[in-house]
Amino acid sequence: MPDRQPAVTAFVEIKRHSVERYGADTVLDAVARTLRDASFAWVIISFVVDVVSLAKAKLGCPIGWVLREYDAPSRAAAQGLAPDYLFVSAETIPPGTDRLWPGPWRWVVYDVNEAALALTCAERGCGLVETDDLDALIGHPSLQGHMV
Repeated sequence: MPDRQPAVTAFVEIKRHSVERYGADTVLDAVARTLRDASFAWVIISFVVDVVSLAKAKLGCPIGWVLREYDAPSRAAAQGLAPDYLFVSAETIPPGTDRLWPGPWRWVVYDVNEAALALTCAERGCGLVETDDLDALIGHPSLQGHMV
């Protein structure tokens, strides 16, 4: 196995359509073969809870579940799955200042394109954000010292 680059992690999303067409085992085997010699860490993510559960059991790799809903059934499923990462859209999180659900996972909020939203997400317990406007976040003075 090659030396890993500790600052780089690839989040590899397994799409529902790929699983429907080829089957979860085939897709996960292909991804694992492709990434086995990668010089960076990788995490299997999906909206499909059965896929990330299978990846955890079969590959023993870190997993991330992408939530469709931020609700009680999703919270119960997350607690049972215990993923390394939980992904949620910024628009799916209920408004307010309540902390995101506690658990063994690290929160990732996506569709974060404004500095104020990134700071709010961090205050609510989010460890990572995904953005479509990196320039806006990197250059914003209120985020200096918060970005890694």
